[in-house]
Amino acid sequence: MLNASGPVTYISRYLHEYLQSSYCLLAHSTTFNNGFDVVQAMEKFSEKGCFNATTQFVTIEIKDFDIIFSHEQIIQTLEYFLLDCMSNRTKQTSSYLSDKTIIRLVRLILKKQYFMYDNKLYQQTKGGNPDSLLIRLLVDIYLLYWQQNLVQFLKRKKELFGRYESFFIE
Repeated sequence: MLNASGPVTYISRYLHEYLQSSYCLLAHSTTFNNGFDVVQAMEKFSEKGCFNATTQFVTIEIKDFDIIFSHEQIIQTLEYFLLDCMSNRTKQTSSYLSDKTIIRLVRLILKKQYFMYDNKLYQQTKGGNPDSLLIRLLVDIYLLYWQQNLVQFLKRKKELFGRYESFFIE
């Protein structure tokens, strides 16, 4: 992956900061940020009488999370996200961006991703650079909506669900 610098990098960083807090608010109920969150959730699960000797723990690992989603899937999910949780933004603030502007900027960033392989330059058409905080956030937003059916199913069964992003660990 070529290391982008300049305007595209600055736009990417700004969009990450702009969207991150809204994502965290929306994902809070199904996200484990650390071991303490897991222990707290397990304690509540136990207090409801759901934790017992037959309780099983399941880990789902998604390999190559940064390249499996098409740019169009990412954009469609971002549009839904913007409608879903960003509609309560204060439009009076000077840092307000319209949904249309956000989508255009994300499309620009996704379109401007290139990498070198075998001394040839290629444009990336799926996913993005895993080192980009914006790409990670866009994938997290995608996974947040992808997991909703599973979360609802598990809630009906009185099971516990929590997601922990461990892609920082090699």
